[in-house]
Amino acid sequence: MKPDTHLHGLNLINSTNLDYFQPQHQAEMINLKAQFLAALGEGDAADATFSEALTLWTLCPDAWIAWGRFCDARQAAGAGASWLEFAAACYTQAIRLGGLEARSLVPRLLDLLMVSGGGAEVVGRTLAEAAGDLPAWVWLPWLPQLLVSLQRPELAAARRVLCVAAAAHPQLVYWHARPALHALKEAAVKAVQVAKAARREAGSLEPASGAAAGGATEDGKASEGAAEGEGTPAAAAAAAAPGADGGGAPENSPPIEKPMEVLAYDALKEVIDVLKRRFGGPLQGLENLMQELSVRFTNRTDERLLAVVHALGQRTYKTGLPPSAPIPETFKKELVNVCRACSARDGAGPSRSNQYHQQFAKDVDPASPSSPQTLGALTERLKGWRVMLEAVIEDTYPTHLKLENEAPLLLDLALDDVEMPGQAPASLDSPEPVFIERVASTLEVVRRNCNSFRRLTLYGSDGQPRHFLIQAQQQQLTGSDERILAMLRAANVLLTMHPESRRRSLQFSTPAILPIWLGVRIVEDDPTSLSFLDVYENHCARYGREPDDPIVAFKARCCSAEGITTNLEVRLSAYEEVASKVVTENILSQHMHKTMIDPKMTWIVKKQFAQSAAMSAVQCYMLLLTGRSPGRVLVSKSTGRISQMELGSNYDVHFQLEKGHETVPFRLTRNMVAFMGVHGLEGLFVAAAAAAAQGLQAPHSPLASLLALFLRDDILAWAARRSGSRSVAALSSSFGPAQIQTCVAMNVKAATERVAAVGPASSVLAAANPQTGMRKLVDAATNPQNLCRMEPTWQPWF
Repeated sequence: MKPDTHLHGLNLINSTNLDYFQPQHQAEMINLKAQFLAALGEGDAADATFSEALTLWTLCPDAWIAWGRFCDARQAAGAGASWLEFAAACYTQAIRLGGLEARSLVPRLLDLLMVSGGGAEVVGRTLAEAAGDLPAWVWLPWLPQLLVSLQRPELAAARRVLCVAAAAHPQLVYWHARPALHALKEAAVKAVQVAKAARREAGSLEPASGAAAGGATEDGKASEGAAEGEGTPAAAAAAAAPGADGGGAPENSPPIEKPMEVLAYDALKEVIDVLKRRFGGPLQGLENLMQELSVRFTNRTDERLLAVVHALGQRTYKTGLPPSAPIPETFKKELVNVCRACSARDGAGPSRSNQYHQQFAKDVDPASPSSPQTLGALTERLKGWRVMLEAVIEDTYPTHLKLENEAPLLLDLALDDVEMPGQAPASLDSPEPVFIERVASTLEVVRRNCNSFRRLTLYGSDGQPRHFLIQAQQQQLTGSDERILAMLRAANVLLTMHPESRRRSLQFSTPAILPIWLGVRIVEDDPTSLSFLDVYENHCARYGREPDDPIVAFKARCCSAEGITTNLEVRLSAYEEVASKVVTENILSQHMHKTMIDPKMTWIVKKQFAQSAAMSAVQCYMLLLTGRSPGRVLVSKSTGRISQMELGSNYDVHFQLEKGHETVPFRLTRNMVAFMGVHGLEGLFVAAAAAAAQGLQAPHSPLASLLALFLRDDILAWAARRSGSRSVAALSSSFGPAQIQTCVAMNVKAATERVAAVGPASSVLAAANPQTGMRKLVDAATNPQNLCRMEPTWQPWF
């Protein structure tokens, strides 16, 4: 609104006789007056007017929201830390009073707590005092962030909020807290060992006795019994204190300070102990279910070897050298490590799987006389191993397994009181929770991209089946896709509140991902989904073609002894040759049309395919999600919706999001465009992406706070992996709150600018066509000059 409009509204309220209105109506009108004063720059007068409005009616949620945003803006402008406390107090009151708009304040409140400077102390104190009066369900979408905050300065507030959420929703909290507790235990034991070693080097601690070090060697899967028993990190920390071993440390020696990991472990252990005491029965059934899922459905040895062979084969294709070139030294080191791991199974017995491991180690070990010496020979040998293992697995192992043979205990478990995993977090308008009725008696073996998973079906109390894949996490993406999907799930609420995106039913695809143990998780799955790579390989099998021929042909034209060429003309010529002679543009269309029974279904599937592809494009461009190769993109044959696998963000040395060497903003290749058609691309894809961008940028949208919460955890996890730290807490000395706040702010600004490039915040105020920005991105994504510069394994010609 223009300043003269604000002044006109202020004069209108001042000229109104408020004595004719009820106190509630008077409070709302005075609240409007305060907002006009704030817009006109009268800060002190606006602050006093907000106070006057709430004096008349303390239960006015709109006044609390407006006053909180006013105080938030003042503290952001550098008015002082007291305004931060005022903003937190107003936000907590607004959340307590409820309302749809008040829910959007939760991300901002957590942003002030976890990211803003001084928020851990100021906001943490306010939140800890008010947490008991707030509805517990508002914290459920943010459980992963709260668990990470246990290792940060805001530990006290996070523990208080987790206790409140656990008291009202014990099972949902336990799903997240149990694997986090085991991870914290390992980190805490390592932290205690480091602290004890440092004190020994300083000469202030005698060599520890065997009892003091007992907790460091305890098995990670042992039962989490007493909170302070022998073998726990707390006991180990106590043993590391001066004089704990009877060695007689000097009396003036300063007491050892507990590592942050130990404090985080103790806080989470306290939450879980309270849960077990108050909800022992249902949680025991849930504990048994998670234990069985974590140990009973591991992949066979042959299946794991096939995944390794496939990864090495993709590594050879990514190497920008011709087939006649020698194997690079860095690649040889990787092969040596793989062969060493395979040779370690020599003592496991003379089984066929062990013989495969030993023979594979001999075939590819660089030190072996029979090992391949050139990159082309290595590629052919790995391809032979892949074909052989695929045939052995396909012929030997069934695609359906009996649950009574794989996990007989699951058939006898009493799961009537266990809630179905993956449900939407409880809220005021959410349906009643669904409980597990029974477990299906048959397991399905799902093979995607040379990886094997077990698909488990759970039947709910509503009679509907839910399907979950039990899979091992990719080490380089640990937790990254879970954080991304949690952020997109919160962004779906913003799309629901926007008229244009709600009219089109636009939602990001966010399948539930729940870790159940270190390295094991369950992922919600659609049985009718298959990857683009499966579609292409089925096409090649039908016509007797080799799926890797396009990659080989492209590299033959572009690779030399100096590496893969960057000459645009050469790459474009190779791309056009592959696109015209090897891979056609109607492969996906032919596959999808075989599943459609009538023209009505054809239109529905194409419409949902175009809209879900648009949502996938928005999320990839906003967060710079890379590596969207055909094996990581799934499409449902029944609905046409697209979902992504193995999502992950990349950062540069300054912890800024980057897209690496990719030259396209998102995946929109020939087969996708051909299946959508011109009407789908111009009328559905572009319009849906622009509408979603507008929904994310609605007035008072918490998009910046959503991005900040996601980026804080993702940057901390990336920094911990990059530096080799044992945990997030170990970064406190080298990566302080001020540095985190700066990195997050820069990334949030860049991400919001990318969203604005997709579509303007308001099509009414836009000077040009609101779809102009998205059309430019579509042109960049489909431009052959950009596609030909992508990696061959990305398969830009598909």
